[in-house]
Amino acid sequence: MIIKWSYITKTTADKIKNAQTKYGVTLPKDVIKCILENNGGYPSRPYFDTAETKDCVFEKLLSYNEEDADNVYVVADYFRENNQRLYPIASDPFGNYICISDDGIVLYRHESNDTEYICQTFSDLLKKLKQ
Repeated sequence: MIIKWSYITKTTADKIKNAQTKYGVTLPKDVIKCILENNGGYPSRPYFDTAETKDCVFEKLLSYNEEDADNVYVVADYFRENNQRLYPIASDPFGNYICISDDGIVLYRHESNDTEYICQTFSDLLKKLKQ
């Protein structure tokens, strides 16, 4: 099923590359493609399950435009300052973040400082999204 994205703000490949350089990460091609097409966007099918929790919410992709309120830089800086080996790609409406980790794609729970495994790749996550 196709995901429709709303509230997209355009960004550039250079902005994504600059973030990768700043944080020492190499984003998978599927993540870069999705960001270029849907930066800051909200998916039409927002629900997914983790290994532990049903019906989690993928609210929106974080933006690669520093002037946007919900941008990747604020969250990535927080993770870096707190020695988290996570790189944020999206948020939920409750202050949690969908991140890339050494183990794959995880949901970072800000209240407990724990992660829940979602899946291996970003493409797998997009396939898991449901209404």
